[in-house]
Amino acid sequence: MTTERLPALRQPPHDPLTLLLGGRLGWPLVEPTLSVAEDVLTLPRLPGSLRSLDESSGSLGGWCLPSNVALGPDGEPWLLRGSDVLRFDACGCGFEVTRCFGGEGTSAGQLLRPGGIAIAAGHLFVCDTGNERVQVVLLPQLVVSGLWTAPMPWQPTAVVVDRRFRVHVVDPQNARVHHFGWSGRYLGNTPGVGASRSIALTADGALVVAGPGAAYLVRGKSVTPLSGPADDLGDLFGGRPVIDVAADGSMELGPLCVPPTQGWFDTRGKPVAPPEPLAKVFVRDGVGHVGPLDSLIDDCVWDRVTLVGTLPAGCTVTVDTHNAQVPLSAAELADLSGEAWETGATCTSFGDGTWDALLRGRPGRYLWLRLRLTGPGASSPELAECVVDFPRTSLRRHLPAVFGAEPTSADFTDRLLAIVDRTLRSTEEKLDSLPALFDPRATPHLAWLASWIGLRPDPRFPERLQRDIVANAGNLLDLRGTTEGLRRVLLIALGLDHEPGCGHVGAAVPGCPTCPAPRQTCPPRPPEPSTWIAPPLILEHYRLRRWFEAGASRLGDQTVLWGQSVVNRSQLGGNAQVGVTTLKGSQDPLRDPFHVYAHRFSVFVPASAGRTPERRKAVEGLVAWGSPAHTLGQVRYVDARMRVGVQSSIGLDTVVARVPAGFVLGRTGLATSVLDGSASGADRRSIDNTAVGTTAVLG
Repeated sequence: MTTERLPALRQPPHDPLTLLLGGRLGWPLVEPTLSVAEDVLTLPRLPGSLRSLDESSGSLGGWCLPSNVALGPDGEPWLLRGSDVLRFDACGCGFEVTRCFGGEGTSAGQLLRPGGIAIAAGHLFVCDTGNERVQVVLLPQLVVSGLWTAPMPWQPTAVVVDRRFRVHVVDPQNARVHHFGWSGRYLGNTPGVGASRSIALTADGALVVAGPGAAYLVRGKSVTPLSGPADDLGDLFGGRPVIDVAADGSMELGPLCVPPTQGWFDTRGKPVAPPEPLAKVFVRDGVGHVGPLDSLIDDCVWDRVTLVGTLPAGCTVTVDTHNAQVPLSAAELADLSGEAWETGATCTSFGDGTWDALLRGRPGRYLWLRLRLTGPGASSPELAECVVDFPRTSLRRHLPAVFGAEPTSADFTDRLLAIVDRTLRSTEEKLDSLPALFDPRATPHLAWLASWIGLRPDPRFPERLQRDIVANAGNLLDLRGTTEGLRRVLLIALGLDHEPGCGHVGAAVPGCPTCPAPRQTCPPRPPEPSTWIAPPLILEHYRLRRWFEAGASRLGDQTVLWGQSVVNRSQLGGNAQVGVTTLKGSQDPLRDPFHVYAHRFSVFVPASAGRTPERRKAVEGLVAWGSPAHTLGQVRYVDARMRVGVQSSIGLDTVVARVPAGFVLGRTGLATSVLDGSASGADRRSIDNTAVGTTAVLG
């Protein structure tokens, strides 16, 4: 969509500007007595109604599962109870003891006073605390593949695996967090975490460890104490786990059953009654100063404030404002008298989730809001967002000047017309946003817009790809059912329709140098022509016909002599053999060489496009949508490799990539190995002097 089609920006003199507060943008509070929990402004809760990070279950206030519980490869809970490992059975809606691993003892596969567990990439990590080790178990076979120890006497109590497949184990005996590589190599430790016994990952990959009365945030080698209740750490963890965890560690696993129920289980895997919800008790009154909000306009007349949130019965929100031409410090703001605060609008209910008020006060460049929240104690107002409009663009501008000849009459006229102005502006907003409904990259009704051209977006694709396909499908309808039309749709779906690179000035893309911003005094340079060539993706099988032509062909790679084995027909008295030749229903043996490759094609896409069964079905559905009805297409997923005689058509089923990192003797199969001389010691001397097929034979 070009800029000429976009609606004009809303700006004075006919539309006000806006400032958005709350949500992901945060609340610029000045010495607040209010609380911000998950980007929502509320009254603070009393300490007795808050959850703490040092809960005995190790769930860190419900932000993760208990230390002895982990989710398996299929999302099923696994639980460590004593020396037994239990797996949740959805059909039986309960835990079952596994028979191949566990039991009390010191041998591999036996446990002694175990602690926490973790599951990642088909591996179960068990803190065998009494035996001072971490056992690594393969799933679902439950075969022990490793026994990890630290280079010191230690007490492993909880374990977690990060996104880089590094394993972190908390050790209260040494007040450390030990770090291991995926292969079990010891990577060092981070001291200074006290007697922490539980550990979890944050949304950005950092570690949170907690113990009796203390919690710490670990980023690399940096350790920072965490204070405050767990309820205020929503931004840190990025949301609650998929399973609801109570303060005593009990979990709601009923929704995982078949059919779903409302069952709860304790940390030993036993069914229990649903726990009583933790009563929320709030303080009854709180004040927060928001600001300064800068309009960048001298003597600005601030227009309106709109609050978005919920207001339970018995709760109120009062908005006071103060305007000034210069910014004030926190101390100066606290010394303001009551007469300095104006507007004084009080709300007792949010009809449709929003409430707005006209701002009163002298003109000024800067604005401060004083939000006073009150409640009965059992509930609190919740403010999710705050929108401030400025400067005032009243309908008075269309009336004779006598209605605003002096400030008092102008203020009265503005307040009188505000009722009509708000209704009219809401209608104009709908009209201004109407073009977005017809833009595939902006509309909230993508399926409705796609139905105009007979296309149904596949929800298995990311939303961005769905929008790109719909945005370009209209131009490809006249090519639907052709090779070029199918190729263009696939290029869009795979993100191969444009040249990868810097993208824009100053972008930092791996493999592309950072582009410095051009000097303003230099004339603009024309863009360099792109050398990007999109891959062909589609191979029509008729192109594989290699006919023998008398006088113009030679036997070899370019010519194939056709015989009776083209389609392997059964011929009585000839080559008919039970279990070898086939019966063909079509009575046209003379044209068998044509039928072998006719009406067939193959689509070659990167293996990453089919990394999940859902994505594979989405790609295959897109191929079916763009294929002619009389053809048979086959999707093949291409890895970065070349296998002579099997997979060696460069540009179609073969990708020439960098050399892999090598292999470890005794651990890597020959089919996926590369000799690169990266070993050390005796192995390195032997690998460096070895040439496969010349000086060595691999058996």
